[in-house]
Amino acid sequence: MQLHAGKSVFSLIGRRFAVSFVAVLAASSVGFTSIYAYHSDEVTAFNFLYPVKQTLEAWVLAVAQTPTEKAQIHLDLAQKRTREVKKIIENNKKIDSATVIAIKSNNEQAVVAAEQITNSDEKRIITEQIISSSEEQVDTLKEVKAEGIKIAAEAKDISLEELSKPEISLGSSEAIVPGPPATGPTVEPATTPETIVASVPELQVVDNVLSETKKLNGSKEIKKEDGNPQTSTGAVVLDSLLESVSLSTNSP
Repeated sequence: MQLHAGKSVFSLIGRRFAVSFVAVLAASSVGFTSIYAYHSDEVTAFNFLYPVKQTLEAWVLAVAQTPTEKAQIHLDLAQKRTREVKKIIENNKKIDSATVIAIKSNNEQAVVAAEQITNSDEKRIITEQIISSSEEQVDTLKEVKAEGIKIAAEAKDISLEELSKPEISLGSSEAIVPGPPATGPTVEPATTPETIVASVPELQVVDNVLSETKKLNGSKEIKKEDGNPQTSTGAVVLDSLLESVSLSTNSP
């Protein structure tokens, strides 16, 4: 009888240990999965773990205490979204507009947070990081745009050789006298990278965000479509940030 009771006790302890072990293993698995989802660039909008990633990012942002921390987190998120956009087009052969727009949104939030930084050294560091990060983002978005154009061209059965033909340049500012109207069969307009971008909404989003991101690269002027210089609003914001740093540094 005592032997049977002893076996029952050991059996109960064994079952409890097994349940505890499974619980610890499950908790460890969830923790590892969460860490992987948060840090991995492979977890994109097309991955089932992406909601976990977004939840953790929102929590990290919520616990940020200072404008410097918030600016740094938004910059990190903009960089993560940029890497994700590249992964998506590499792995899924498509562009996720929401991820692309998130790059622009996080850059804007980083600038807003940077404007609230009172420490001149911290503000200067963050401003330089905004400029540096935007340069990396521009390079990646250019690659994504080029790959997106290539994929769209292939879908339209347009050869890359045809697409890469140099555009005709007038090369002269002299007035062109129009000739008589052409006769004969209608000629289809040539397909160019620009016309492909104009026909694909996702590429238009990339082009827009690329244009906005260029404004944060620190250049004083950008070229408008007509060739005339135009002051970059992003550069104005960065100049004002740097100017405020200079004023606070030189103040008695």
